[in-house]
Amino acid sequence: RVDTKEDLTPVTEADQGAEKAIRAVLGAARPRDAIVGEEYGAS
Repeated sequence: RVDTKEDLTPVTEADQGAEKAIRAVLGAARPRDAIVGEEYGAS
């Protein structure tokens, strides 16, 4: 499935899934660090 982000660029389920996986690994390894991603912005 392909959705459109607020800036009108496409984003796929694979894009979102990859970012979620990366955020999970980074968040576990570096819980105090902020993460900025393309699909979900900053956390």
